[in-house]
Amino acid sequence: MRHRLPALALGGVLLVAGVGALAQAEADRRLDAAIARLRAALPPEMRLEIGGRQVDPVTGRAVLTNVVLTDGKGRVQVPELRIADVSDTRVGSAEALRIVIQTPDGGSGEVARVMVAGLPVPVEGKTLNMGNLRLDALELDGARIEDPTSGAVRVERLQLRELRPDGVAAAALRGFEFRGAPQDNQFARIGRVELDAVTLPLANGDFDPNAFRAGRIEVEGAELRDQGQAVTLSLGKLALRDWQPGRATALGVEGLQVAAPAASYGRLEMTLARLEASGVDAVRTVEAVLTGVQMPDPIAGTPQRLLVEGLDTALEGQQVFSLARLLTEGALESGMARGGMVAEGLRITPPPGQGAWLDMLGYREIAGGLELRGSVPRSGGRMEIEPFRIAWNEAATLNIAAQLDNTPGAPAEGTAVDPMMTAAQFAAAQLAGMTVALRDHGLLGRVLAVQARQQRVPEAQLREQWAQMVLAMPLPGGQPPRRGPAPAAPAQRKGAAAPAPAASGDPIAPIREAVARFIRQPGTLEISVRPPRPVAFGELSGLGGGNPAQTIERLGLTVTAR
Repeated sequence: MRHRLPALALGGVLLVAGVGALAQAEADRRLDAAIARLRAALPPEMRLEIGGRQVDPVTGRAVLTNVVLTDGKGRVQVPELRIADVSDTRVGSAEALRIVIQTPDGGSGEVARVMVAGLPVPVEGKTLNMGNLRLDALELDGARIEDPTSGAVRVERLQLRELRPDGVAAAALRGFEFRGAPQDNQFARIGRVELDAVTLPLANGDFDPNAFRAGRIEVEGAELRDQGQAVTLSLGKLALRDWQPGRATALGVEGLQVAAPAASYGRLEMTLARLEASGVDAVRTVEAVLTGVQMPDPIAGTPQRLLVEGLDTALEGQQVFSLARLLTEGALESGMARGGMVAEGLRITPPPGQGAWLDMLGYREIAGGLELRGSVPRSGGRMEIEPFRIAWNEAATLNIAAQLDNTPGAPAEGTAVDPMMTAAQFAAAQLAGMTVALRDHGLLGRVLAVQARQQRVPEAQLREQWAQMVLAMPLPGGQPPRRGPAPAAPAQRKGAAAPAPAASGDPIAPIREAVARFIRQPGTLEISVRPPRPVAFGELSGLGGGNPAQTIERLGLTVTAR
């Protein structure tokens, strides 16, 4: 028994050594096959050289040293390349360290680390096609390339997961910077980019925007400068989520600044503090707009919302437009579409030389706001608008409320949109009621003061002249109103229709008097339309040239001054 133990031990050692040798031989064979296929797949002008190699007989992992890839005058040198899990079809992982790059134009660069997972081994007899490359993962750290003709690129870190020709499952980029060659004067920087489930489809070699999809895109700290075109752009943050059909897309933008030439107006500068949009099936909506079909209905139970804050525009350093806040909201609930819009802190300042009329009235700008709210059934019917308000600070406020009957319903999603048919359907809609109220905050007085100075007459005298002009204005197609008592009406025949009323021969005398009172003492002028039965829009055009008394009665028109 004693003599058999050493023999068994020796046999075990020889067996392990033999298995290890076989494993190393198989690892060497797979590595040699992968390298041979890679060399064969490279373009004719490219050469791959390997200085040395070591293969672990247990794990099959290999370390290649002094790997050099040349292409004409270009050169990539990898002092250490670690390879693991090599099969006949793929390389499980390949990690290159301390890469040194020489560009064909005399540039140089370096990359601290590159790791590739799931690299396919080229099929024997096939050339390497980077456009069809698929990878499980790719990581890059500390990259810097400087080229005298192309510029300089720096990347702090890049990570990709499940890279395919038409997109990527996830990606993250940090610390990207590009500086163009001196003759280009271009600069770009991105602090951070993160992507999830992004599809970048190509059609005939070109990017197809209609098929673009994204689960999430986030960008922070972006900057772009093109000194040659005098264009600059900076972005604090952008977040896009659910750019997918059937999903409510959300978009957020913060700290956007753009500056560029604006033709003959000079340099245009625009800043946006914040923008938020949510609740819209953006993919299907954009597709509908591009193809000219009806857009999808709002998603049930999901309100649509757009918020804009801090929008400012300047020309040659002078602010010409400012909007403190804009909010729009809309929803479809139980077949009823409701929505509204509010604009606050709106300021419009004409560029130099374009606002003489404002200066003449004593205004430096148009400042105020807007508000609009309304509702309409999805299937059509009564549309109600209240309020529709336009406010001009220290000038006037216009308020409108309206009710429209027989408005057309929205077509089914995806059906062709016919503008002529839509216009005809709205022409058949009916005006059920409307109120227009104009509240003067000093605009009329400023207009009168300007004209009084130009005519060199007292303002009170000019105001009364305007009032008398309104009272004496002739009816459309008729004669000026009579100033004396109305003539006796002719005898009415039995069975004949009663004549239309005519107060002092002027059926619109109450309207004239109300307008004259508003001119003499500005306050609120209110015009109300309350027809006994709704009036079709097609009928409105024919009312102006008829009998004024009948028109007033048909519309239920009243005008009051308060």
